[in-house]
Amino acid sequence: METNLINIEISTLFNVNWTGIPFFTATLIAALNQEISGLNLHFFTSGARVRDDLVYLAIEERSGQVLASAAEHGEVMDRRPLDWSYPCLYPLIKGGASRGRREASVIHDISTLTLPETHTSENVSFHLDSLEADLRSSEVVFCVSLATQDALCAAFPTIARKSRLLPPCALWRQEFLDQADSLSPVGLDNFALVLGSIEIRKNLEFILRAFARPEIMECQTKIVVSGQVSEQCRSIFEAIPDQAKDRIIFTGYVEEVQKICLLKLAKFLIFPSIYEGFGLPALEAISMGTPVLASMSSSFPEVIGEGGRFFDPYSEDDFVRNFVKFYDVGSYAAMRTAAAAQATCYSAEKTVVPIVDWLTGLR
Repeated sequence: METNLINIEISTLFNVNWTGIPFFTATLIAALNQEISGLNLHFFTSGARVRDDLVYLAIEERSGQVLASAAEHGEVMDRRPLDWSYPCLYPLIKGGASRGRREASVIHDISTLTLPETHTSENVSFHLDSLEADLRSSEVVFCVSLATQDALCAAFPTIARKSRLLPPCALWRQEFLDQADSLSPVGLDNFALVLGSIEIRKNLEFILRAFARPEIMECQTKIVVSGQVSEQCRSIFEAIPDQAKDRIIFTGYVEEVQKICLLKLAKFLIFPSIYEGFGLPALEAISMGTPVLASMSSSFPEVIGEGGRFFDPYSEDDFVRNFVKFYDVGSYAAMRTAAAAQATCYSAEKTVVPIVDWLTGLR
């Protein structure tokens, strides 16, 4: 591809603690730079250009702290104007502000439309108030999974002709991988990991209840919950038996090195969400060869493939049956092998191909 320029909206990178969409945005930028020779990226938020050096520093650190701090001191904006004649890519929501000559949006899920009861009213409003206008004004609408694409096109049939699949990838800094290898968390062995921000639709309370079941207690498994946990989940935690409670560890938010360490050491990842547009932690887990126990819903079968097992997110019995399968030696070894193989379906090259096709006008 010849030298080109893309304007990328990066407001999500101003979050100090990155989770799914900030990580998606940062990884997308890294993949574009890695895979497309001569590409020039400019960044903006609220219609104004952001300093490139600060964005790349944030991506290097895997944190929005540098951007948030610079914004607080009035030092984040680039005085040079943004050229709106170049294509504009929105990794989250446009908010109805259509400025570019050519624009593309990324849709991660439409749970605010299909499951509004699992979101705050503010979040529903943020995503839905401008959604139809955003979709109309976008030349291309990228979807992170086939599940999201199908759901979006079912809700907005006229979008089907311009919807495209844009699969995420997991790109790890070698320095962070090396640092993670040197960590040895005390007291952590035979544990399952729950990773990500904990909202109602993440279904953590289901896991906390099921973890007191005798079949799971016999496995002597610890469960490590990494992410911000709602007070609702904490109240459920207080109600479970003490013998189960003693084997549940809440870490709060973890930085990327600690996250890599946990993903590598975990026996498996548990992803109990009722609905996910993609489920980036699942991809991060299988990229480490760590299998996943996930809900049989939305995008999980597509993302995880044979690299794990699935359960009905409303059935404790089904969850328990599949949980204990991770302690069958032969089954577990096969899942680890399949997880590593499934991860190869996602790469930086595959992530950028749909964007190249859009830029060059291919269909």
